[in-house]
Amino acid sequence: MKTARANKFRSMLVSVAALLAVGTASVLAGANWSQADVTGTPGGGSYRVDYGHADYKITSAAKASFNGDYMTAHLGGQVALFDGNGNRQSDWVGLWINQTWRASSWASVYKYYYGGYKTNTYEPNNGQVARFHFSSDML
Repeated sequence: MKTARANKFRSMLVSVAALLAVGTASVLAGANWSQADVTGTPGGGSYRVDYGHADYKITSAAKASFNGDYMTAHLGGQVALFDGNGNRQSDWVGLWINQTWRASSWASVYKYYYGGYKTNTYEPNNGQVARFHFSSDML
């Protein structure tokens, strides 16, 4: 009796795990990276947002993803997610070349978002350039 009950429980666990795996894969399958090119950002902790390249949020994930392609700042920079009205929709997170970093996000689903870049507070150089890809969904 115990063996039959244990086998039934294992079978149910495997089914639930498979269902969760398939459901997660199908949700993330539509999530994409978007490119952001931010130029002319002054030093000293200023930021700019690239409103020319939007990303459409399709999941309810509370994380946004960022991956650096190119950056001229000597002291590094940070990135965040913004809505079309210029309101920040995620925490600031460090931008690193060829590394993905995730920031906590409070962005709503089924809306467009944009990538913003901020220089370090002590960055002495003006006219900073940053190119990165980002997603309002967790990738």
